[in-house]
Amino acid sequence: MNAETTSEPDRFRALYAANHERVHRLLGRIAGPHDAEDLTQIVFAKAVTALPRFRGEASASTWLYRIAANVASDWLR
Repeated sequence: MNAETTSEPDRFRALYAANHERVHRLLGRIAGPHDAEDLTQIVFAKAVTALPRFRGEASASTWLYRIAANVASDWLR
């Protein structure tokens, strides 16, 4: 994807499609199946607001996993 010609909604849709299941599985292992979907939605809500600031220094999946780990950590507290 060319960052100059790809809109933010398109970038988010691609990010969501490529990573939703993996993030959901991760959160399911941490928080359990009942809370995994709610936490997954929180992760992607945070990602959509942070996407314009994503610099690409890490892969997008690594970036999302970090967000997911932070959301799970907050939830566990």
